[in-house]
Amino acid sequence: MAESLAGFLREIVDGTHAAHGRPILKRMADALSSRAERCARVLATTPASCNVRAGAAILRLPPGSRGSSDGTKPAGRTNPHAIRRRTRYSSPMKARIRITLKNGVLDPQGKAIGNALDSLGFPGIGEVRQGKYIEIELSRIDPGKARAAVAEMCEKLLANTVIEDYEIDIGE
Repeated sequence: MAESLAGFLREIVDGTHAAHGRPILKRMADALSSRAERCARVLATTPASCNVRAGAAILRLPPGSRGSSDGTKPAGRTNPHAIRRRTRYSSPMKARIRITLKNGVLDPQGKAIGNALDSLGFPGIGEVRQGKYIEIELSRIDPGKARAAVAEMCEKLLANTVIEDYEIDIGE
């Protein structure tokens, strides 16, 4: 296909096609021809399962044109490793993490939310505490290892353990 595209473009530039060669067409043809040659080189060296995505990336096609018309499925053959992964972990685990400020730590954002609710006509609002909710999809089978990994994530990145507490819920 790359050779036929390059040949067609050369016909346009040379003037042997119905459209006559113009300087702008020559520049376009050179650019497309070099891109088609790069695409052909990459497609020749990549595994068959990656050809469509690699070619689309080289040609810089928009995401919708790489697969189905609605962009939900990749075009071409599926990566066999991805199929094996999906069957091995048929129902991935989800970690649900609730991060809140520790008791005794002032919560100015919660206070502002409480004041705004009161001014909007919701009387009887007590103390308001604001926090974060995070969901992470995990591919681990053992819930104990998954919980330990998520706890490490919370300690290192997700929560500021000096002023925040976190609760982890592992489920499907």
